[in-house]
Amino acid sequence: MNNTLTIAKGQDYWIQNLQTRFYNIMSAKWNLTDNTWNSYGRVYVNRYKGNQDEGYIPEWFTNSGNEYSKDLFFNDTVTANSFFVSLDPVKVSHGESLVNVQWLFFVNLAQMTVGGVSLNKQAGQRLDELFVNDVENFIRVNGTGNFTIKSILKRVDKVLDQFSGKIKKDALTYDMQPLFCCRFDLTFIYNSFLNQ
Repeated sequence: MNNTLTIAKGQDYWIQNLQTRFYNIMSAKWNLTDNTWNSYGRVYVNRYKGNQDEGYIPEWFTNSGNEYSKDLFFNDTVTANSFFVSLDPVKVSHGESLVNVQWLFFVNLAQMTVGGVSLNKQAGQRLDELFVNDVENFIRVNGTGNFTIKSILKRVDKVLDQFSGKIKKDALTYDMQPLFCCRFDLTFIYNSFLNQ
């Protein structure tokens, strides 16, 4: 499901634009549905609601009963999770804001048709590279023109570097095959007067 805001302003407007275009195009290419892919916009990085040593996790505010969605890392109930994290500071100059944002993906490659490779022809393929290539090409060709890729991270410890605690430790010890996570570090510039 493509989880979006009812009213998106500021950086959320541009993030949601990229998120929705990506979801609409790539869900068909990857053979994913609303039941198999949870796509989120900009999430909150909150302290885990448990023991104080459990660290920080990404959470999406659901608006239903003032609840937060958890399980944004690897989740056995879906094939893919994706979300954005905005980094401080947002630099403002002459009315334009420069935003650094991370786009994180947690996927089961054996349940999706990355790179256009059908499920029955995936043996021996570098599905992780095909996945990264799909996302990178979308951002460069089909995405909104104001996003620039700064870096791509694929090692789980690097992808999760701003999260801490038990949930991160569990992800680091998880048997990864055929699971894969990656992070695209992006920048974009926007003018808040253009999306009021």
